[in-house]
Amino acid sequence: MKTNFCYALLVSIIFVSCQNEQKKVIASDQISLKRTTVNKEPVAVFEQKYTNSTLNNDLNDWRFSIKLYETPKTFWYKMVIVDKELEVRDTVVFPDLGMEMIPALKKGHEPNSCLVGFLDKQGNFMEYKKVVSGAKGLKIKQTQSYYLSSKKAAE
Repeated sequence: MKTNFCYALLVSIIFVSCQNEQKKVIASDQISLKRTTVNKEPVAVFEQKYTNSTLNNDLNDWRFSIKLYETPKTFWYKMVIVDKELEVRDTVVFPDLGMEMIPALKKGHEPNSCLVGFLDKQGNFMEYKKVVSGAKGLKIKQTQSYYLSSKKAAE
């Protein structure tokens, strides 16, 4: 009788402990890695008429443009570059800095160049990549790296 009672008690404890739901706690500064809705329109656009010192005619309406599109992954963006008649597609993966990314494009310092980056919490442009169209073709280069540190800065 005692063994039946102990057996029933053991089964009851196992049954009750298996019924507890484990809830994943997400910190308020943690961002979901998947988007619930993906915007089909570009979230950032840079476009300019192609400038070239050797070709000063308007026979060709060449453009240098970059458009960033959202993907189902939160920090991933599809980048479409149009340089004269060339169309290039690439992926930009922004770092997870614990905040929503606001992608931004800005005119570069060189002719036919664009800086790809994002806005920080204060609205400052943070450069991440540089796209340049030159005599040797199209170049895409990562210019900065960002990371999130768990250590506090020295006071």
